[in-house]
Amino acid sequence: MRKIACFSLIAISLIGKSIVLKKDLGLGIVAGDPTGITIKTWTGSSTSVCGASGWSFKEDYFQINCDFIYHFFDLIKVEKGELPLYLGMGGRILFKKEIEIGIRVPVGLTYLFEEAPFDLFFEISPLLNLYPETDFDASASIGGRVFLDL
Repeated sequence: MRKIACFSLIAISLIGKSIVLKKDLGLGIVAGDPTGITIKTWTGSSTSVCGASGWSFKEDYFQINCDFIYHFFDLIKVEKGELPLYLGMGGRILFKKEIEIGIRVPVGLTYLFEEAPFDLFFEISPLLNLYPETDFDASASIGGRVFLDL
């Protein structure tokens, strides 16, 4: 299982770096389902690609997820920074006794600090598990990232 964890961390790092085209890259931690690391890169003014890799302590398994996210910046106004609602779609792979694959639809809020390269987020994700059997599930997570100017 440690080999899988190391491989996925390297893969997420390489994927994140390869899709960054003079955009900020956010690296951070996430707690919930999964608990581990998170990565985010902006692909446009309202779009991003986010991923996470870590353990689910609920059932003791390792997971990787990756989502395309659209941010709605005009829905919630705050005095400082920005607080967009976001909606996305992506995938999830669970490493249990056998691999499980599913589709995620994350919905959340992210606070983007005005004068610091940080964000904080909270999301819930309805899930449609596809393999090895089809069923519905949900997960929730909270976390934060620091953005590196590359």
